[in-house]
Amino acid sequence: MSAEITAKPYRDYSVELKAAVIEACENNNGNTLATAKLFNIPQTTVYEWVKHSGRFNEIRKASATNLADRIEHLANKNIDSVEVHDLSTVSYADKVRSLGVLIDKMQLLRGNPTQITENIEHSRVSVALQVALAAALGETVDVDPEPEP
Repeated sequence: MSAEITAKPYRDYSVELKAAVIEACENNNGNTLATAKLFNIPQTTVYEWVKHSGRFNEIRKASATNLADRIEHLANKNIDSVEVHDLSTVSYADKVRSLGVLIDKMQLLRGNPTQITENIEHSRVSVALQVALAAALGETVDVDPEPEP
């Protein structure tokens, strides 16, 4: 009686899939088992890809940029839809809400902030604009020092 050894077939994965799996694993808080089940690939494969994820950074950036461009296209279509809205199918508020979500996701994918993170007093903005205008005109401007808080 002889034992026959059979090797598992070798699967070749695209670089794009590897980048998507790595990103999904990061979104799963590093859970390689859950990610492997999600993509129906061996957990050891996911682990190795994550371990060497630096090789896929450029692909991931390009993929995110492509997705951001596609979302921007959808946002533009949504804007057109809002301008000539047909309230019998979707409410105006739902269209505007979906537009906000699309823009938010596009900003995230492009690495831009999705909210205003700083409040500036109107007087400070006015002073900054005066100084910038004077500098552009080659002039100087006397500005009162900022008031004490």
